[in-house]
Amino acid sequence: MGTENETVFTLDQAIERLGLTRAQVYRQMKDGGIKATKVDGGPRFSEKDLLALEEVLKKKQTDLAEALDRWLATLGERLTAGGVQELPEVADGTPEERTAEVVRRIILLGIVEGAADIHIDPLTKGSRLLWRRGGALKETGRLEPALSDPVKAGLKTSAGITDPEQTAATFVHSHNDHAYQIRLKVAPT
Repeated sequence: MGTENETVFTLDQAIERLGLTRAQVYRQMKDGGIKATKVDGGPRFSEKDLLALEEVLKKKQTDLAEALDRWLATLGERLTAGGVQELPEVADGTPEERTAEVVRRIILLGIVEGAADIHIDPLTKGSRLLWRRGGALKETGRLEPALSDPVKAGLKTSAGITDPEQTAATFVHSHNDHAYQIRLKVAPT
């Protein structure tokens, strides 16, 4: 693990220090985000490795916050131009609340712009957001890598998709006392 004097952390200590769940720490181990050594049947982590993961997690949080700011502003401008007047202010919301608002605004923008379908297609980095209008599929934006998975998950939840293998669904979204039927297609990643 390193030098004899290096501080070593147990799984519970790593969970507390990183602010992650047990499953998230194991996911980081599986995905190579942090190295662990098995001691007495349990994983142990060096302080150096925990510090490195903390930096990666901070960068991901910063990237997500910046992507949310950009998308909330862009969607707000496009919705206002499309005649939507009341949009909630979520600048001080949690990342989850702000992501949910991005998802809501994407659906609303699809309605305002006459989209019959909303498609999310994976790219090497991030995803493409596309509308189907008049039978043609047209790109309407690109989701940054930090925002791609949370938005896909939010759209799938809105569409009632609970099976990870399911890639498409039709759902109803209400706006201004009207119900709109929308189809969502998320290309498998």
